Amino acid sequence: MRRTNIILLTLGAAGGVVVPISVAVWPLAVRDTSVLVTTFASIVLVYLSLIGAAIREMQDRISTGFAGLARVEPIAEDEFYARFSEAIRTAEKRVKITYMSNKSPLDTKDVQMREYYRNISALIKKNGQLEFRRIVRAIPSLGDWIEKMVEELGQAGNFSLACLPDTNPDDDQIDAVPVQCVDTDKTFLVAVAEQQETREPRDLLIVSEQCNRIWNTYYDRLWRKSIVVVDRGRVNSSNLTQIREVIRGS
Repeated sequence: MRRTNIILLTLGAAGGVVVPISVAVWPLAVRDTSVLVTTFASIVLVYLSLIGAAIREMQDRISTGFAGLARVEPIAEDEFYARFSEAIRTAEKRVKITYMSNKSPLDTKDVQMREYYRNISALIKKNGQLEFRRIVRAIPSLGDWIEKMVEELGQAGNFSLACLPDTNPDDDQIDAVPVQCVDTDKTFLVAVAEQQETREPRDLLIVSEQCNRIWNTYYDRLWRKSIVVVDRGRVNSSNLTQIREVIRGS
């Protein structure tokens, strides 16, 4: 009889673990070699199952360690609309948008911005499974745009529009933060430092579920302060009249 020692190495979260296995092997006839092969194969299967369990444990620990981390990415002004459009195209549940500038996007000379706003209504209608919310300021310079959104999206069941009363229509930088929340993990902060054009990165993309929850709460607070003109494809005529009066009186 001959005894053979086999050393197995398993991987755990704390490092490698050596598992010594001693196998007694008797002289076997050719016809009995299948017994040895079957036995060794069983040992290998046990070993592989130990490795699989160790790898899953390591993955769980890594996932837990990275769960609270956020990815923050500065975005240049001329890259924002391409990045945000891509986020909308890949969104699964909801998109919440604010527009805090006092300059109407209908009057922009920026090619990318003009293209984005030219296509956004069709994109909203096309993605009927997504909930879209938009907050804009109730000021004269945005009046035509508000009317255009009501006309184009007032019957889109996935679109809502709210207008934030504003007492400083000439101010392009108000205290409200222009935030865009996509699904449960992506948050875009737009023109936080300034609304003016700049070559430096002006916007931020934050990928984090925790940050997204915080900014969603902020967005919902702005929404409650605003006057809802369109609620999931239903135009509120009295609120629309009120906004028109607010705009005329600004």
